[in-house]
Amino acid sequence: MVVHFLQTCGALTLILPTLLLSSAAPVEPHDLLYSRGVEAFQRGDYVNVVRYMEKALENFAQVRRTKIQCGLKCRDQHKLDATETVTATETDTVTETATVIETETATATVIETETVTDTETVTETETVTETATDLQLFDAILRRASCLNDCLERKLGPLSMHKMSADVDQDFHRRIPYHYLQLAYLKLKQLDKAAAAAHTYFQANPEHIEINLEHYKALHGMEEKHFIDREARPHQASDI
Repeated sequence: MVVHFLQTCGALTLILPTLLLSSAAPVEPHDLLYSRGVEAFQRGDYVNVVRYMEKALENFAQVRRTKIQCGLKCRDQHKLDATETVTATETDTVTETATVIETETATATVIETETVTDTETVTETETVTETATDLQLFDAILRRASCLNDCLERKLGPLSMHKMSADVDQDFHRRIPYHYLQLAYLKLKQLDKAAAAAHTYFQANPEHIEINLEHYKALHGMEEKHFIDREARPHQASDI
């Protein structure tokens, strides 16, 4: 009975991590969070503007990062390069043809006949090889696509949740959420965060940069160190 109990515990120990992984909460879509942030701004609820916009930006970055990671993983697992297979097949074909030619000792007529036969064989072999290579490539593409979908759904939840409209996608690439954040942080008197959000927004909207940043410096006493591009990559930040 004790042995049975220990075996049961061991099985649960192995199964539990899998259950926890499979039941992980999906990543909340950033377009819904963004929409809630805009609604909160319209109500003058600046605390929730910060809450929803910051979470929307975090999830947007997580989705983008996960797509890159899953893409690299599936690319390594399912390679599309079939050069080695083609090269090996072509080498075998050439070797066989050379062997036939070297061992031909019959009359000229026989040699010509065998040469035609060998040429036809090589042509047929190349056709079969090309067809097999195309099928292998197509199979690898399908496997890679399936791998990518499985990886994304495992880490993010159902992919249908993360299909963004063109307008929302454009807003995030234009860094519009940071515009809401800079206004909300100003209302909440968090000037350092407001300056960082403003600077980040203005990097994608340079037509506003001189007036607004000078406005921050003049009215709020902010210094250059407060103007941080929150979207800058590590190598970009080191170049600033």
